[in-house]
Amino acid sequence: MLVEDLSEQRGVIESTLANLKLQTDTQACRDMSQRLSQTRTQRTILQDKTQESLQQLSRRLQGARNRVDSSKAQREEKSHAQVMRDLLHEQQGCVEQVASQEQR
Repeated sequence: MLVEDLSEQRGVIESTLANLKLQTDTQACRDMSQRLSQTRTQRTILQDKTQESLQQLSRRLQGARNRVDSSKAQREEKSHAQVMRDLLHEQQGCVEQVASQEQR
């Protein structure tokens, strides 16, 4: 009987050990699943923040480009106006030279 009792106890101990191992493995899987879910949430938040930052940078870059284009257009207008003034002075100079030659 003693051997049978020991065998039965051994069976109970092995069953209990298997159940404990299963419970431990199950809890480890739950913990890992929860950490994975938290990591995904954090990654999504980080992606959203990064996307928002990129959009802000894009708007700032577009604003800077617009200011550069505007400044360039103003310089070209000034340049065109200066060219027109120079041509007008040159024309006046030619008119004066022609008038001077006609007087001779």
